[in-house]
Amino acid sequence: MVKSDSLNSGWRCNEKSIWEPRQLGEWLGVITDTARMLLVVPEKKIVELKSFLTELINDFPNLKVKRVVSVSGFVISLSLVLLPVARLLTRQIYFFINLR
Repeated sequence: MVKSDSLNSGWRCNEKSIWEPRQLGEWLGVITDTARMLLVVPEKKIVELKSFLTELINDFPNLKVKRVVSVSGFVISLSLVLLPVARLLTRQIYFFINLR
């Protein structure tokens, strides 16, 4: 019904749209599980974050500010799941950025 109403109203529907109710889905790069009431960071993002952090550690002390800002932004993008912890995790990163 929602899909047909949207089409009849002149909206274009994305082929990736899911029209059936679900209890598990991904939104903004975060897995939403309504059955267990959880928000979960996908494994691929955790692996990517570990890779970014390993690169920063290996490049220390010759860090590029652009790379540090990129990692900080990545952590903040996970703030939907990490909530206030994301701010705590990035506080020292912002301190470093301001020193440059």
